[in-house]
Amino acid sequence: MRRIELAVSLTLVVTGCRFGSEQALVPQGPALVPTTSSTSERMEPVVAAGSGATSTPAVAEPPMQMPMQMQLPAAAGGASEPPPGMLGTGGGGAGGAGAGAEAGAGATQAAAGGGEVTAPMVGAKDPSCDLNGIWMGKQVAVGLALEAPQFVNTWSYLEIEQTGIDFVVTKHIDCGLEVQGTVTVTLTRSTLEGAVQHNMQNGRKGTFELKDGKCVFDIARYWSVRGADEQRFIPNPTRDSTMSMAEVQKLKPMPTPAMPDGAVDLEKDGELGAAAQVTGIVSGTRNSVQRDWNRWFTAAGGFEITAAVDFTSELKIRAEYEIEEIVMAPTTGLLSTLPDQTNAWNHIMRLHFLGRNAEDPRAKPVVHSDPVETCFAVQDAMPAEMLQQQ
Repeated sequence: MRRIELAVSLTLVVTGCRFGSEQALVPQGPALVPTTSSTSERMEPVVAAGSGATSTPAVAEPPMQMPMQMQLPAAAGGASEPPPGMLGTGGGGAGGAGAGAEAGAGATQAAAGGGEVTAPMVGAKDPSCDLNGIWMGKQVAVGLALEAPQFVNTWSYLEIEQTGIDFVVTKHIDCGLEVQGTVTVTLTRSTLEGAVQHNMQNGRKGTFELKDGKCVFDIARYWSVRGADEQRFIPNPTRDSTMSMAEVQKLKPMPTPAMPDGAVDLEKDGELGAAAQVTGIVSGTRNSVQRDWNRWFTAAGGFEITAAVDFTSELKIRAEYEIEEIVMAPTTGLLSTLPDQTNAWNHIMRLHFLGRNAEDPRAKPVVHSDPVETCFAVQDAMPAEMLQQQ
């Protein structure tokens, strides 16, 4: 009987994979490629690159009942991606499967080379400051119209993956806005259907780390463009520019009614820009183009996050926000009047944790296959509000 030597590597156990026929483990030596027949497996020799010689065909031993190493399919960029709705748990988070596969591959290579295996960090550095999973958020920013505050509520659905203290948004949906104040501004379903296809914050990066019993949160700026060509009017491809709004306006001026090039009809209503429904002291439909940026962060004075293994209560943090809006229609009357931005109020961001994956009871009522329905669920769970001045 031939001696069979086995090179043992890390085994990744996954769910949701469909197995084909078993493959025999073959001895070291000339590389043999398994080919599957209807009744058994056979091995065929491989010709080494640049060589004209082939090894003698070998008959495979009967399949041995050993654990089979499985690898998740590679997603774009080479990272492994879990099945939909399976964001991982604990340290893995929203992409833990991919991180595990990379760790396994690294350990295998180190073992093959005889060197010391150093596994990369997977999951949050501290379990009490772990963002891995599904979140919904509502930013509330304040403007002034006729000296009265107007509260701009904007909603987001987010899936986050954290490794160490660094995190990245792996999935985001822009869930629209509602303004409350002297007027109420809302979006129709058709406008929201257009909005969810744009300004996806996938790839947005930040840090979340434990310091003095608190979780310190900071996320990079993100620039959004609505009612106009996104790629043309964002300041940089990664959308995290620290330029001021005035600088970006000079560099890439937005469309205007007189020079509408670059504006788009978001909801196909025959008017350029994104449509908003206005009711209150003035009523009607207003179409506009918008460009804004925001940044979210913890701060002293009631905007801190207490460390916790599971965030069961709302997190309230600070938001920085700057917006440019140009009304495309109508061009006259009160509907064309926009609020002015003010820094006399603290803009805020509220975050609710929905669990590590879509099977969590907190996530199930919110997560839907239709992104618009997901957004309606987020809006219902976090109603629009008016802030008290702080």
